Amino acid sequence: MRRKSHGVITVITALALMTAPQTARGVSDHFIDDDDSTFEADIDAIAAAGITKGCNPPHNDQFCPTIDVARGEMAAFLRRALRLPPAGTDFFADDDGSTFEADINAIAAAGITKGCDPPHNDRFCPEDPVDRGAMAAFLRRGLNLPSSAADAFGDDEHSTFEADIDAIAAAGITKGCNPPHNDGFCPEETVDRGAMAAFLRRGLHLPSELPPRDSRSVELYVYAKSGFDEYTKNPSERDRAWMRDHYEFMAVWSPYFDSRLSWFSNAVEYSDIMGLKDLEQPEWVLRNSSGDFLYVDFACSGGKCPQYAADIGNPAYRRWFISHLKGQVAKGYSGVFLDDVNMSWRISDGTNDVEPIDPRTGKTMTLDSWRRYMADFVEQIEREVSGIAVHNPIWAADSPDFDDPSVVRQLAAADWVQIEHGFNDQGLKGGNSRFSVRNLFAYVDWVHSLGTKVMWLEEDGGSDAKHESNLAAYLLTYAPGDVISTEDWAAIAPDTIWEGYLLELGAPLGARTLSEGLFRRQFQHGIVLVNEPDNDTKTVHITGTRIDGTSVSQVSIPPGTGIIIKHD
Repeated sequence: MRRKSHGVITVITALALMTAPQTARGVSDHFIDDDDSTFEADIDAIAAAGITKGCNPPHNDQFCPTIDVARGEMAAFLRRALRLPPAGTDFFADDDGSTFEADINAIAAAGITKGCDPPHNDRFCPEDPVDRGAMAAFLRRGLNLPSSAADAFGDDEHSTFEADIDAIAAAGITKGCNPPHNDGFCPEETVDRGAMAAFLRRGLHLPSELPPRDSRSVELYVYAKSGFDEYTKNPSERDRAWMRDHYEFMAVWSPYFDSRLSWFSNAVEYSDIMGLKDLEQPEWVLRNSSGDFLYVDFACSGGKCPQYAADIGNPAYRRWFISHLKGQVAKGYSGVFLDDVNMSWRISDGTNDVEPIDPRTGKTMTLDSWRRYMADFVEQIEREVSGIAVHNPIWAADSPDFDDPSVVRQLAAADWVQIEHGFNDQGLKGGNSRFSVRNLFAYVDWVHSLGTKVMWLEEDGGSDAKHESNLAAYLLTYAPGDVISTEDWAAIAPDTIWEGYLLELGAPLGARTLSEGLFRRQFQHGIVLVNEPDNDTKTVHITGTRIDGTSVSQVSIPPGTGIIIKHD
């Protein structure tokens, strides 16, 4: 998962970020501290590619380009850049307490590092800075570069890494260290984060500026419940390739999907962070003041619910749950999908919502304590478990609390946050209430400001009109990396995919606007319109083509719906 330390965002900063206009940044200016850096374009390129998030979480508006890169940190950059799978071997003795242990083991398994203390090579020295010679070796092995007969530089004749340096020079990854002559490489000098960005961009052939998103305006994922099994049970090679090309990732269930990782590896494994199926460890289950076991408040009937409510503040439970997640990632999963990352009470005695007893105090647990336990837990998971972290919280519970430090920490610990029901949630209202569309969009902006991406899940689908409304909301709030899905399985499956999910609108031309309850956002090749609930039907005079190919000169938009108009 993203390797970052944590801080608390202030209420002023959080609200300023939340209300700032959100535009698709592409490879514009990701960070505020690299404007005078020679490497700004390189830094923006690796940020757009998902190789770096920044250096000051949860804000992540800085890159720290002049700070030296440590070997552990370099392992994380390489693992993300090369999309390396987790390793099942602990290669080194000196990284057991390192944030980057999983990354170090991954690059060791890939043959990118041999260690730092030859001939024993049982240490990695994760905190030592990376010098330019070692950087050349990392890149040559990671990119599998061929040898070069040319002697590119005059100052590396006695360097252990001369062959590696010549190889990356021949590949165009380095030009030298002393422009304009560039006859030296400076192999013993340390590498700062800005220079590292340049090495990686050139080695991976990343563009210094991304082209507009003309090729694909919509990024899909699949929340692959059992209803989707008909498409994954035994797909043809053609359908497997199609799914790999069209899905950013799938959220799946183990053990069913274990055998399918061989053809779709970018899958995250579903686990409920606070749900227990049994009472094998009764001390891990929350209780009420009478000592009765409590449940996760979902699908309750007859005084019972399917899952017991775990005490997420219990260290033993945390260790067990993290061990489970590590085991899933070791199978080859790209990360974890954590359900019930709730920052509000969702605990029941089987009939009514209740507040549990806090085992650490013996008193009724406060909401502040619950939120702190959850934030601590997801940050621990982020530190200790490799790969992608997807959270499924309840957005309306989080959204009023832009100033709550625990909510900020929880959101910042995720790579993606899912919005169940999406825009088609029957509880959404007009105006500015807690459950309003405006508040939902403000929440999405706030999540983006913390460096986290958003997943729009349409659970209540089944019609093209509902698909279009949810897609319109996704496009209105879109930031790079956001994804969308539906539980109308045929609409996202090979051969039957709804044409809207193949939409090509190009890049957004600005932020969304709101006038008289009607949201708009203009794109290169179209416009998105959403009429908020509880409003009058809006008629707009506009020439273009609907998703289904119908030509229009005006459209009527009922309340609580969205439409998309394409034009050349």
